Amino acid sequence: MALSFSFARPITTSDKLEELYIKYGIDRAVVTDLASSSKTPETVREGYCGAYLPFFQSGAFSVRAREEGLSFGLDEFRQFMLVNRNEQSPGTFLVSPRPGRHVIENTLYRDDFWREEFFVFKVERATVGDFDFSRLQRNWVTGIARSGQSSFSDQVRGLLHAFRRGQVQWESFSMDRIRSAFLLPRGEGIAPTIGEIILTHEHADAVLGLDDIRSVQPFSPTNDIDPTPIFVSQFAMDSLAVKFPYLVQKKLKEGQEVRRVTQLDWRLIEEDCEKPFVASDLSFTPLPVMHGEDYVCLGFLFGEKSRVAYISDVSRFPPSTEYVISKSGGGQLDLLILDTLYKTGSHNTHLCFPQTLETIKRLCPKRALLIGMTHEFDHHKDNEFLDEWSKREGISVKLAHDGLRVPIDL
Repeated sequence: MALSFSFARPITTSDKLEELYIKYGIDRAVVTDLASSSKTPETVREGYCGAYLPFFQSGAFSVRAREEGLSFGLDEFRQFMLVNRNEQSPGTFLVSPRPGRHVIENTLYRDDFWREEFFVFKVERATVGDFDFSRLQRNWVTGIARSGQSSFSDQVRGLLHAFRRGQVQWESFSMDRIRSAFLLPRGEGIAPTIGEIILTHEHADAVLGLDDIRSVQPFSPTNDIDPTPIFVSQFAMDSLAVKFPYLVQKKLKEGQEVRRVTQLDWRLIEEDCEKPFVASDLSFTPLPVMHGEDYVCLGFLFGEKSRVAYISDVSRFPPSTEYVISKSGGGQLDLLILDTLYKTGSHNTHLCFPQTLETIKRLCPKRALLIGMTHEFDHHKDNEFLDEWSKREGISVKLAHDGLRVPIDL
């Protein structure tokens, strides 16, 4: 049901409109204006449309859904949020996270002054063609009923796990991130699953999430499910048997109570470029690299139609590994995903920005994405630098970001 309400006087200020250009990246070609006290969405003057400032401060769920390849609508929203009518402000709602389903951090869960934070913007007909503006909603919708109970199904559990990955702080939803998300194709409303797992090494940052894989596995209090295949080196396997004995052992000791844990099917791989293995119907070639001079970490080469190499932790490439992924050796990569830690200087266990760029020049892939950066990088400014570097060197290089999806034909 859609109803119209009498609107309070708009309280948007000129400073708030200026913030749209500065903070939210609205193009200066878009003409905004303050609404008069008599204006509502239904009565804006000819050639203008109405909008609300809170719209620019919402939509984080939709962004996360796009980044994860999922659809997200009102039904899904109600799975995560309690929605109740605000009796103090007819036509608005009070929204709060359901217990145990809090996702976006540092958000405000009230809609104070929602309807009053109203402004108008001019519509240039030449930019919208024959779009029928009568299709736009011009009434406040009040038909969102009380949410009621919502069972914690495998579907909801999978969505929750997906949405909590990556950056979920409110401040991280920059205009660049939102634009990138909505350039992605609309996803499907299917809870994400993890088919198979490949480990690069057994350091904490690579393995401490193994215990949480159960959140995207079918629920079974007795662990009576098909285990997820996981590919590891023998060295990593020996270490993980100490870190996670309950994930490795297959039989309970006498008197030991059954507890729900991640179910894994451990499969050994070799640290050898000559010994590929198959995971999820795709062939992977191990790429042994030095992660400090006393430690071997694995990267992986995969793809038939496109050659992709993923190398997350590296300080030096052995010649045999470098040959496999270099243009002058085993063949040019279509995409190289490569470690870079600090913006300047060097590190004993990781490549840093200067060494990473030199490595990329040496390997000469068609395209490279950099991962593992510390906080000292400025994503926007350093990508501008990389734009110039890419033009000069003839290799496209960008800093990656959380939630990035890369369409590629493997």
